Amino acid sequence: LYRGRWPVSDALAHSLNTVSARLLYEVGMRHSLDFLRERLHMDGLVAPADGTAGDLTVSSLALGQQSRGVTLRELTGAYTVLTDGVFHAPVSYRRVLDREGRVLLENRVGGEVCLRRETAALVTSMLEEGVKQNRRIQIMIW
Repeated sequence: LYRGRWPVSDALAHSLNTVSARLLYEVGMRHSLDFLRERLHMDGLVAPADGTAGDLTVSSLALGQQSRGVTLRELTGAYTVLTDGVFHAPVSYRRVLDREGRVLLENRVGGEVCLRRETAALVTSMLEEGVKQNRRIQIMIW
């Protein structure tokens, strides 16, 4: 069912997959897969090989139907980019102290700039708006 032209923010809030697929084509499927694998470290995504498409498909990249899927750790790391445009690898601990407060282990984590800060803020805003709109719909139903 064609619903006309939609702003990306509204399409995201209403889960209009056709807009996600169109945006994927505009950005480029190969570019999108490479960005996810190389910049956001989503190593669970399968690159094309041996005549198979791997995760270089619309269903994988726009709709989340990956060949093997990604781990929770990979997904968590990818979402860190939305705070300020910087990828931060997920860690299980920051610091381990003994009883006297001395540092026994420390996990210093650097970051890798992946997006402009403004782009990260825009994507975050769109996701927040989607949650707000869906929450309003849910409240109206009940």
